[in-house]
Amino acid sequence: MDRLEDEMRKAESILVEKVKREAARERELSKKMKTQKKTSKEPVDADKLILMGTAMLKVNKFDEANDYFKKCLKLDPRNVEAWTNRGIALFSLGKAQDALKAFNRAIKIDPDNEEAWIHAGVLRFSQGEPEEAVKCFARSLQINPKNSKTWNNLGVVLRGLGKIDEAIQCYDKAIDANPTYQNAWYNKGYALENLKKYKEAIENYDRALLIQPDYDDAKSARSEALEKLKSVDLKAYRRLNR
Repeated sequence: MDRLEDEMRKAESILVEKVKREAARERELSKKMKTQKKTSKEPVDADKLILMGTAMLKVNKFDEANDYFKKCLKLDPRNVEAWTNRGIALFSLGKAQDALKAFNRAIKIDPDNEEAWIHAGVLRFSQGEPEEAVKCFARSLQINPKNSKTWNNLGVVLRGLGKIDEAIQCYDKAIDANPTYQNAWYNKGYALENLKKYKEAIENYDRALLIQPDYDDAKSARSEALEKLKSVDLKAYRRLNR
């Protein structure tokens, strides 16, 4: 009986030691998992930081986006995408001068960075510098002459500078690159209306509405152009019948 009790105590002791070892392993594993979670909260790879920053841009969290791009640039100071995207975040935060510096850094590293030139152009235009915006858009179009949105943007700036004929040429380029780009058709119509070519303007508004039937600006512009055309026709009729 004593021998049996002794064997039972030994077995119990072995079991207790086994449980202790298992518990120790679980605690160690738990510590490792906690450490991994802490370190995985902030990605340290430059590409991952750009992905996180871009994700923040998409949901309009510009401060967070800017932070990710700053961290990326500490790891990779010549990362053109990070400089360009940081410029977008800063511009969205109302920090135009800092944004322009970021775009210029991207351009200095890669003079053929189309995106940086485009965003720099938009920024310049928004800051009341249309001539500089023209230079930026023109440079981006040297890099990619098939970008319909950039042709449209250049046309808008030129129209604002009173260069209507040049603006129309830009809208035509935009339409050539993308015949279903309704904004280019609308803007061309508006430019033609500025030249008092109301019939042609209406035709372009109609093309915009054919692509996007709920285009309210095009509807309103078409109605105004039609009224102007009727007025011109009425005046011509009266002159002929004096």
